[in-house]
Amino acid sequence: MPATTTERRELERRFDADEEVIFVSDVHLRFQDEPYLRQFLAFLEAIPKRTQALVIHGDLFEFYVGRRQGRHDFYRPLFAAIRALRDRGMAVAALYGNRDYLLDRSFADSGALVVADRLVMNLGGAATHVSHGDEFCLDDHSYQFWARGVLRWRLFRGIVQGLPLSTGILAARSYRRISARKARRRTTRRNQGSRLSTVFPGCRKLIDETPYPVVICGHIHDLGARELNSDRARTWLVTTGAWEDVPNCIRWTEGELQTCTFDPATATFRREYSLPRLVTNSPAV
Repeated sequence: MPATTTERRELERRFDADEEVIFVSDVHLRFQDEPYLRQFLAFLEAIPKRTQALVIHGDLFEFYVGRRQGRHDFYRPLFAAIRALRDRGMAVAALYGNRDYLLDRSFADSGALVVADRLVMNLGGAATHVSHGDEFCLDDHSYQFWARGVLRWRLFRGIVQGLPLSTGILAARSYRRISARKARRRTTRRNQGSRLSTVFPGCRKLIDETPYPVVICGHIHDLGARELNSDRARTWLVTTGAWEDVPNCIRWTEGELQTCTFDPATATFRREYSLPRLVTNSPAV
């Protein structure tokens, strides 16, 4: 049940310099790993009270096989924490990732807006495209066919959601192992650790069609920011990293975008990099 247009307006309004928005992805919560879950709960609790919105843009879970998983006792603290943020007046969005495109009523019941594709947000006047990022990997044709095609067909989704929880988890873990081996082979062929270049084709296609000043995504597990320009736009591509490497996020705060790491032990955010003041070249918002 993805959010309706009316519901999305809460997140697609303008956020001014005196407001705060936090973006996080690729947390990869491992089923029944309580210490790791507590790290993320500490992050949610540490979000400043002045924050107006939290956007979880994909892969909050290592895998998510539907409503039976969401109802498991292990996840009750997570949904309670999301509800607590909503009770504070904060907007919370959960976008589909490649590992958790079966997000269900568990999120809606906690007050979060489930977003299937992407958000276009207004950060101080700059149109900002927010998505998970796997849709940008256009050169990986097998991934686009299977992971973003076949596995998301309604029939296949219905089959997975109808499986007993234990069977669904077993199948998801098997698929994750296959996917991990494929990623390692691809990295070995490139002889480098970063997957940053894999999202360039889709990002360039996006900004050629609609020249967003800012694109925020995850998926590639590379916390950072870099310019990605086209004939029509000077665009900042800002990406979140994998939490198992280091807890991290992106913050819109005090009128600027920052990449940040988070220390669960002290519940503090550390700024790693601040973007120059955003240029609202286009599109108009």
